[in-house]
Amino acid sequence: MKRLIILSIISILMNFNALLAKENKADWTIAVYINGEDGYEPYGLNDLEKMKKIGSTKNVNIIALYDREIAPIEVYIKKNDCALIKSYKSFDSGESKEFAKFVMRSFRKYPAYNYMIILSRHGSLWCRGYDYTNVFFRDGKKTVKIKELSLALKEIRDCIGRKIDLLGIDMDWMQRYEFGYELKEYVDYIVASQDSEPMDGWAYDFIFSELLNNSKVTSRQLVPLIVNFNASKYQDRDYTFSGIDCSKFDLIQNKIDKLAVELIDIINDTHGIRLMKSVMNNFRRGNSKFLDMLSFIQLLNSEVGKSKYNKQSLVKLLSDIEANLSKDLIISNMSGPSTKLCFFGKGLAIYLPRGYLDNYYEELKLSKSKWYSFLKTYYGFLKNRVY
Repeated sequence: MKRLIILSIISILMNFNALLAKENKADWTIAVYINGEDGYEPYGLNDLEKMKKIGSTKNVNIIALYDREIAPIEVYIKKNDCALIKSYKSFDSGESKEFAKFVMRSFRKYPAYNYMIILSRHGSLWCRGYDYTNVFFRDGKKTVKIKELSLALKEIRDCIGRKIDLLGIDMDWMQRYEFGYELKEYVDYIVASQDSEPMDGWAYDFIFSELLNNSKVTSRQLVPLIVNFNASKYQDRDYTFSGIDCSKFDLIQNKIDKLAVELIDIINDTHGIRLMKSVMNNFRRGNSKFLDMLSFIQLLNSEVGKSKYNKQSLVKLLSDIEANLSKDLIISNMSGPSTKLCFFGKGLAIYLPRGYLDNYYEELKLSKSKWYSFLKTYYGFLKNRVY
């Protein structure tokens, strides 16, 4: 009897603690990781000022780690104030383990129903032409490679027991098919730019104000709000902002691999290699190694339809990919007023360089795909001038 009473008390306490934990959960916790080094300190400070205009509430927690040349800080963002959590003599924001520790520390201390990570200020991508290729984030001499970021996000996902609801990239050049595919197991949605962003960065004051006014908003609903607020801020400048649904990558990649098999057959013919080269050259802007993916598929569909390679199955496949890209994977997109930066920016870029294939592609998950087999075949033809 005594044992039964003890077990009943334990059960009541456990239920009470579970209820208390649920009541203490915020709707959103946002971890913002800012690199203010490499000459970006004024812009990082400006980001913090925009966040301070709104601040946190019981429903929305905003925590920022701001790395700078002197005295990096970790703060809890309040209305018109930053409450110091920790100061550092030095901090290496180019170290993926430090990034993961900061985010997990923030999410454990401020549990929520929804989690967002924002990476801010200095980015590139693995094949933009730097010596330290395969890079997403730079801090002086240190870099975070895509594989390292992927492992860090996996650790964070395992920490919270599910995928991260939203990953925001307030950096240049990051909304790439290869990048999203690499992270699809750890993140539900990604908001980023296909091209270079204006130096002022995201419209944090407007975004967080909207979130505080409607903290019950889902990550799916929040994506177009972030895109639209950022785009509205830069109406008179070149910009690209888009949001993608990472759960759709497997659906599209299956069709991209089928397309790769068809394209390998086409480029084994002299006229076919010329067709492919003509399609890709229509997109050249400077020395960029990326093309707008949706525009590429649309133009390829048009050119194939006018060629001897026109067949119903291939045209349908290209049309299906176009529909999946525009309706399923890319859920929000804004660009303008000029397309000179963003290669007809319709929401997502893909790696298709002018003349040769970077070896660094071997480090990506897509290197195991049929799409990569097509890339190797196509660039092999270009290298040997067989057309």
